[in-house]
Amino acid sequence: MQKIKKWIVSQGYEEEYTYKALGLSESTRDDFFRRRNSRKSKWSPRLSMFKPIDTSEKVILEVGCCVTGPIHDFSEGVKIGLEPLISNLKSWRDDSVWYIRAVGESMPIKEEYADIVISWNALDHCLDPAKVLDEIRRVMKADGTFFILLNTFPNFMPRQLLEIIDPAHLHHYTPNEVKRIVSKFFSIVDEKKMKGVAPSGLKSIKEEVGNKMVTRLFLRAVRLNAEKI
Repeated sequence: MQKIKKWIVSQGYEEEYTYKALGLSESTRDDFFRRRNSRKSKWSPRLSMFKPIDTSEKVILEVGCCVTGPIHDFSEGVKIGLEPLISNLKSWRDDSVWYIRAVGESMPIKEEYADIVISWNALDHCLDPAKVLDEIRRVMKADGTFFILLNTFPNFMPRQLLEIIDPAHLHHYTPNEVKRIVSKFFSIVDEKKMKGVAPSGLKSIKEEVGNKMVTRLFLRAVRLNAEKI
């Protein structure tokens, strides 16, 4: 019960952050849609991370898509966005995306349905990350590809401190912890490490120092025992 309460609180933080960080308001609506749509007409920096995947005639699923996840950048394919907060963000939906209001632990999607599954800074918001990964494995095709991006933290940072300064996230992982949990369900075939973005609590210490403590980990994975280049 305590975990569920923490999840509800974290979702409230996430919704508040979404509106504030993106500046979502009636006065900015047109500009928001213009900027989001422009990313479909050119190769966005985010999409370059998914090369050389061909998305034409493919089913793309993003788990925890919000209204700005990378699924909104794709101009081809059948795009499905899973988002528990989508009802609260319905005014900002993209007509090219099929949205489902659901949590990653229980997806109303049939087995082996998606060619590409994306989790973009979402797994650390989930109540049960292992169950979410198991569900992703279930709905992904045998020859599908799973992409995950997550902000990670160094070993020396106490989890208790991170829980206090970053209540929007239920979990805080090191890069090795992310790879370990993903490897239980998938075979990792590629990884990239980039500069991360510190949670607000760390930024308040000193933004440039806080950002240096965070590493953004990006993994490309396939089903266990699957061969894929």
